[in-house]
Amino acid sequence: MDLAKIRKMAKKETKKSASSEKIDIQEEAIESLKEEAEPLKGEEKKNPEEISEQKKQKSIDEKLNDVVTEALKQAAVSIETPVLSIPTSYIEDTATKKQKDKKLEKLLIFKVGRNRYAIPIGELSQIIEDRPLTPIPFVPPFLKGIFSLRGRIVGVIDVLQKMNLQKKEDSLSRKIIVLEKEGDLFGLRVDGIDHVVEVDLLSLEPPPEGFDVTLQEFVVGVFHYRRKTVALLNLDAFLKF
Repeated sequence: MDLAKIRKMAKKETKKSASSEKIDIQEEAIESLKEEAEPLKGEEKKNPEEISEQKKQKSIDEKLNDVVTEALKQAAVSIETPVLSIPTSYIEDTATKKQKDKKLEKLLIFKVGRNRYAIPIGELSQIIEDRPLTPIPFVPPFLKGIFSLRGRIVGVIDVLQKMNLQKKEDSLSRKIIVLEKEGDLFGLRVDGIDHVVEVDLLSLEPPPEGFDVTLQEFVVGVFHYRRKTVALLNLDAFLKF
């Protein structure tokens, strides 16, 4: 066999091999396309009701996610929102209104015999120990005398005697409460000093039953302190004689 024939035969074999390889590649490509098409066919074969159900479920899930997202946003806002404070003006107005409903005044409570009396602390000048007095003639018996206080004359009234109260045994704690009314000084001789309290004058009660009617003009009203009844003196009436 000559060289030219051998070359022709080699070319033919090469062409056959290339053609065979092309066929194999084409077949593999076709098989691959078939495999990819299979699931698509399966989906096309699904029941329309199942597809509708899936769409509904997807819609429900999306709505649920929206609700949860919105709730989280609101929670975040509520946490960051500062606590609202009550306006100061409202508190002040409320406090002022409560004060208007009351008439508070500080009172000095003192003892006279077995009883308790009180006077406004604003009327008080000072409290001093009991002392000897200079008698004054032709005056009521409850006006015990006078004494000098820093160059000013003080007339002393015995509260026990003026109120016609039962005398208690002599007290070593006797005091003279000095008051100033209309430029004059008066002294109230009492058996002892009790306390200073703040009382709502609008809550005063009338004198209890059995209280001497002739003395009611000297009393504005009564209140209770430590289970004791205390009478608030009407100083304007009490100091007249």
